[in-house]
Amino acid sequence: SDNLYVLLDDLTVAPGFPIDLGDKIQSEPVVYNLGNEQIILTGCKNNNFYAFNYSDASLRFVIPTGDNVYTSPSFDADGNIYFGSEDGNVYAVDINGNPLDNFPLYVDSEVLGSIVFSDLTGDGTENMVIGTQGAKVFAYNQDYSLLTYFPINCQFPLSSSPQIIDYDLDGDMEIIVGTAGEL
Repeated sequence: SDNLYVLLDDLTVAPGFPIDLGDKIQSEPVVYNLGNEQIILTGCKNNNFYAFNYSDASLRFVIPTGDNVYTSPSFDADGNIYFGSEDGNVYAVDINGNPLDNFPLYVDSEVLGSIVFSDLTGDGTENMVIGTQGAKVFAYNQDYSLLTYFPINCQFPLSSSPQIIDYDLDGDMEIIVGTAGEL
């Protein structure tokens, strides 16, 4: 129905909602809690990423992209917001919608799934991991340079967000991602 709803505990619709975005919402919205305000973040099939203030359902900001936004937003340790678009870019903004330096970051193919953050290198800093429809996994340092050996080329297009865990308990992190033909 192209509408963004917020349902309260008693299953009534929150005041000011639903909000008609004019096209389909095809990813899970996320609520960013600022303490005194909750911000509802969502992408849309109309090439835009939206942030709404929950308290009055007002538009906080909108970020236009070059194509559909199917990824759910994610956050780094500093609270910045990251999302991908079918235009092959990763976008990053602060809580007021101001773009971060070095963004958008082009990754050559539709961004698939949420962007993930983890310390892959063991140096105490977060690395950004991105999967693409073009069957690649990218991992970046904090200065947005690619980590050694990245991007990793998979045999099949990715079908899930990357997950990062020390699966084999050897002290380093593994990136696990599903593809159209393998894990």
